[in-house]
Amino acid sequence: MGRKQKLKQARHEAKGGNGKPRREVTPGTRVRRTWLFAVLGVLLVLIATAVALFMRNQTKIFQMAMVAQAYQIDEQLKPRLGRFSSEEGQRLEAVLHEVQTLANLPGMDARAAGQLKFVLGVVEEISRAGELEPGEIEKLEAQTQAARDYLNRQDRSRRP
Repeated sequence: MGRKQKLKQARHEAKGGNGKPRREVTPGTRVRRTWLFAVLGVLLVLIATAVALFMRNQTKIFQMAMVAQAYQIDEQLKPRLGRFSSEEGQRLEAVLHEVQTLANLPGMDARAAGQLKFVLGVVEEISRAGELEPGEIEKLEAQTQAARDYLNRQDRSRRP
């Protein structure tokens, strides 16, 4: 390599390799960068907390809506109980009251809510149609019991 080329390369490296003068990282730059990342970290934590609180609030609203729906179905079912035998009517009411009780329990999550929502939908259909298929009440009772067992397991796992 010739002398001129060596000088050219030395100038190029002195400028930082891209044609611009090399920028020194000063202690002030490091401080600003540290503060920037600290502020961004705090903002991230605040956003995550807000999202968690929002989701918790949504679950409570969903629970309240489910309880309201259960009471509404109960009111629809009462005048139509005469279509069923007394035992079937009592069992249907018992299932509906069990759903109302479970919907009010703390610790409701999506899985238990889905099971209870399914039971409410079936009871509403039965209330509209006014007829039961064989074994339908047993299925509803089993689904409600499964939701109760699940909520009990969740409650035990949260306790210290």
